[in-house]
Amino acid sequence: MKLKVQIFKLFFSFLWIYLLFINGEHHLLAQTKHALLIGVGDYPTNSGWKDLGAANDIDLLKSALTLQGFTNENILLLKDQAATKASIIQHLDHQLYENLTAGDIVLVHFSGHGQQVADKNGDEVDGYDEAIVPYDSPLKYEKGQNEGEQLIRDEELGELLLKIRKKLGVEGHLLVTIDACHSGTGTRGLGIARGTNRKMAGTDYVIQNASKPQDGNSLESEVLDTATNLAPIVTFFSTSAGELSYEYKDEQNQSYGLLSYTFSKLLNTMEQGTYQLLIDRLKLEMNKLGALQTPQAEGILTQKIFGGQLVQSSTFFNIKEIVDAQTILLNAGELHGITKGAVIEFYPKSNQDLTQQQPVAIGAVTYAGTLDADVELNQAITATEIQNCWAYLKTPRLAPFKLKLQINLVEGAAKTKIETQLANYPIIQLVDTFPDLQLITNQQNLQLINKQDKLIYQKELAAAKIAEVIQRIVNYSQIAYLRNLEITDRVLSLEVKLVNKETGLPVDEYEIGETMQLQIKNTGKKAAYYQVVDIQPDNQFSVVVPSAPYVAADFMIQPEETQIVPIELEIYPPKGNELFKIIATNQPLDLSKSIFAQHQTKANENNPFDKLLDMAKGKNNLKGEKARISILSKSFSIY
Repeated sequence: MKLKVQIFKLFFSFLWIYLLFINGEHHLLAQTKHALLIGVGDYPTNSGWKDLGAANDIDLLKSALTLQGFTNENILLLKDQAATKASIIQHLDHQLYENLTAGDIVLVHFSGHGQQVADKNGDEVDGYDEAIVPYDSPLKYEKGQNEGEQLIRDEELGELLLKIRKKLGVEGHLLVTIDACHSGTGTRGLGIARGTNRKMAGTDYVIQNASKPQDGNSLESEVLDTATNLAPIVTFFSTSAGELSYEYKDEQNQSYGLLSYTFSKLLNTMEQGTYQLLIDRLKLEMNKLGALQTPQAEGILTQKIFGGQLVQSSTFFNIKEIVDAQTILLNAGELHGITKGAVIEFYPKSNQDLTQQQPVAIGAVTYAGTLDADVELNQAITATEIQNCWAYLKTPRLAPFKLKLQINLVEGAAKTKIETQLANYPIIQLVDTFPDLQLITNQQNLQLINKQDKLIYQKELAAAKIAEVIQRIVNYSQIAYLRNLEITDRVLSLEVKLVNKETGLPVDEYEIGETMQLQIKNTGKKAAYYQVVDIQPDNQFSVVVPSAPYVAADFMIQPEETQIVPIELEIYPPKGNELFKIIATNQPLDLSKSIFAQHQTKANENNPFDKLLDMAKGKNNLKGEKARISILSKSFSIY
């Protein structure tokens, strides 16, 4: 009898353990992804706010999240007039909150304007709370009428997010992304900034707090709570404190917030990794787009994206529409890694094992939008044959780079000569709208202005020379091209870290006056010669490796070798997001002497920069050998 009781107890012990295990399995399987996407771009005409492309952000993010396993019923959208303060709070506190269970994954996103408002409780170093601007919050402070009551302050948002974290529990996950800034200025129309330098405060308060140090972005530190069992939170901000948050225009002239655009793109192209990797990639991608802003992140960045539930990018896409017998519209575009010229194969959906079958059809991308693409088939095919096929991205193609230049000069010989000479540079495209660079007259001056409203060149009209103007335009376009250029090579592969000279630790953020060194490891199969090009936030350019007394041949590294580059680099202004381009070749290639030689023309075959561009296109050999080249980027912040 005693033995039976022991067996009986043992059975129930195992049963209890089994039920706990099943419960845990069920919990993991039941983990649901939720999102609240808020975008305010079409502010009321009498509000004082500029319109933005924030509604486009929301469409873009929804598309990216759908591929990440977020279902339509679990993606809440608030756009424009629907995104009032009351509605945003209602959705955070009820519609979103009430559908959550412990362990769920949540994304909360806001696109729109940001503003600073007079601090109520004295807890801000600079005297201001940061706030997001709902649809019903006007720009200007008016005592007794509009003192920021309709803004959502960081503290208020923090309280709502804390409540969500408590419900999600330690196994849950909360990501917050804010595509707005709290500073801004008037622009000449090339760049659209998401924010204002107009404080929501009275004149006396602004004067009183003018000399206080500037405070940074934060959500996590705004609400102090002793509660345990909270879901971890990670927050991405589109800029560091004091920077402008700009919009990006795609090839179809659609505007998006830079953070929203790059975040959506990376979700569709990244492999599983941590938030630290994601913020590093965000900085890099935004830098490539020429952004003079530095995205920031707070929280435990060593966590995996979406708590480890990031869906790996796919090379298979659905057909959106059959236009005709030889033209297919895909439900994927540049956001998913598809560019003009890419090769697409079509296979039956019944089997994704491509080794076991031949494609039903093959085509090339003739147009790539942000979210869709046209494919021209190499043969006519019936709708019945193609409608149940996957589209498979077989051969991606690097999108051709174009710098868009608008010339706003009076018609005449000077304008005609500039346009004629620039026709020799295929990376420069003359446009009438939405330029990257603008050549204008302003009073008695000739000016070059970029889309971030930065003055690139200025000279009195009487003293300006056409050759000098053209050289400035060409130099700017070449730097922009190099900023975007990434080339991988299966033989030449380097890994780069930026090391603080004082601490010896890898760091990607530096203060002015600090000194860094580069640590380079050869992860490729062959020895490589390397050089490092520095592209500053203001688009100034220099070769930092090699520099005197060294020459190009001194910087060679063997496979598996790790080197600390013997050149110390002191950090200088301007502040912002800076970019290193690490160029590896199989023979020494010295770019330091004349990379932007004066009076350079397309026919100057001796210019090393032209050789570099030719190598990138596979057109050039080094010392009689097949040229090999890899170009990788490393981004860092100066604050």
